[in-house]
Amino acid sequence: MSFKEWKKYKLGDLLTTLTDYHANGSYKVLKENVELLEKKEYSIMIRTKNFEQNNFNDFIYVSKHSYDFLKKSKVLPRDIIMNKIANAGSIYLMPDLQYPVSLGMNLFLLRVNENIAFPEFIYYYLKANEAYVKSFAIGSVTTTITKEVVRNLDILLPTKDEQYKIISILKSIEDKIELNRQTNQTLEAIAQTLFKEMCMPKGDELPEGWRVGKLKDIIEINPKLSLKKNTIAKYVEMKDLSDDSAIIKSYLERDFSSGSKFQNGDVLLARITPCLENGKTGLVDFLIDSEIGWGSTEFIVLRGKIKVASSFVYCLSRLQSFRDFAIQSMVGSSGRQRVVDSILAEFEMRIPPKNILTDFDNRVEPLFKNIFSNNQESQTLITLRDSLLPKLMKGEITV
Repeated sequence: MSFKEWKKYKLGDLLTTLTDYHANGSYKVLKENVELLEKKEYSIMIRTKNFEQNNFNDFIYVSKHSYDFLKKSKVLPRDIIMNKIANAGSIYLMPDLQYPVSLGMNLFLLRVNENIAFPEFIYYYLKANEAYVKSFAIGSVTTTITKEVVRNLDILLPTKDEQYKIISILKSIEDKIELNRQTNQTLEAIAQTLFKEMCMPKGDELPEGWRVGKLKDIIEINPKLSLKKNTIAKYVEMKDLSDDSAIIKSYLERDFSSGSKFQNGDVLLARITPCLENGKTGLVDFLIDSEIGWGSTEFIVLRGKIKVASSFVYCLSRLQSFRDFAIQSMVGSSGRQRVVDSILAEFEMRIPPKNILTDFDNRVEPLFKNIFSNNQESQTLITLRDSLLPKLMKGEITV
C-alpha cells in the first residue's frame, strides 16, 4: 500500500474515549471524594512526571473509593496520554504497570478503537507529528490544548496489516532500549548491595583496619579545576541528572561562564531543594582524558581521594543516611534551601581500609562499565528510532 493510499481520518473518529480527570465532576465534588496519598494504596494516579522522567517507581496513590469515583478516567495499558496543560500536546503511551491506574490532573486519556487502528500506531503517528499537535496549543506562558482540537486532528492511516509491520519495527528497537534500562537498574542495585555488604560493617565494633572519619578525609568537595571564560565545553543541566540512576542523560556544548566544573569519574550531587530530596545525582562518564566539563551552580562535585574510586563515591552518594545528613545541612529560605559544603564535609562515616576499597572497586567497576555501555547502545538505538519514525509515518520506507 503506497502512502498516497493511506486514508485520512479525524482523530476523534478513531477513539472510543477522550476524557480527563475533571470529567468525573466539579472541583468541589472531586475535592470531597479524592485524596492523594504518598503511601501505597489501591490505585496509582499517573502523572506527567512519570512519563517525562520515564520513572514508573515514584507514584502517588488513591484509595479504592477514589478510584471507583474516578471511573470516567480509569487508565488501561496501551491508552494514549496527552498533556493538556503545560507542554500541551506531548504524547505518551501507557505501559502495563500490573496495577489499577487512575488519570492525574492536566492530562487527556485517548482510547483507540482497535477495530480501526492499533493504539501503538496512533501513538507513533502523533509522536512523529508532535509539532503539528502542539501548534494548536494556546497561551503565552502556560499552554493548553482542548478536547475539540484533539478530536479534529488529522490522521493518515494505512491498513491494519501495514500498521502492524510499522509497529513491529519500532517496537523491536524500543524493547531493546527497555531491556537495557532494566538491566542497568539491576546492575546498579547489585552495586548498591555490594557497597552495603563490603563498606558498611554491622555492629558497634570496627573491624580490623577500619577507622571512624569524615567525608572530607576521603572525598574532595568541589575540587579546583580551571576553565577559561567563553571556552566551549560540555554543559550539564539539573534536568540531565537522574533520580535513581548513575546515568547523566544528556549534555550541551556551551560557552563557559560560571558554574561547577568536573571531569570523568566525578559525581554530581544536587545541592538545592527539592532536587536533592528527589535524588538528583550522576556519575560523569562522557568526557575524554583530562577534558573538563561544567554545569549548574546547584551541583556539588564529589571526587574520591587517593585509592577511593568513583564507584565508591557514587554508591555513598546514594546512601540514605548520607542524603539525610545532606538534607539536614541545608540552609536558606523555604523552597530555596541549599546544602552547605563545609557542613557536608563533616559527615561522619566508617572508612574501610585500602584493601577493601580496592576489592570493592574491582568488583563494582565492571558493573558501571556495563551500565555506561548499555546506555551508549540505547542512545544509538534512540537515534535510529527517531530517524525511522518520521520516515515510516510518511511512507518513505516501505514495509
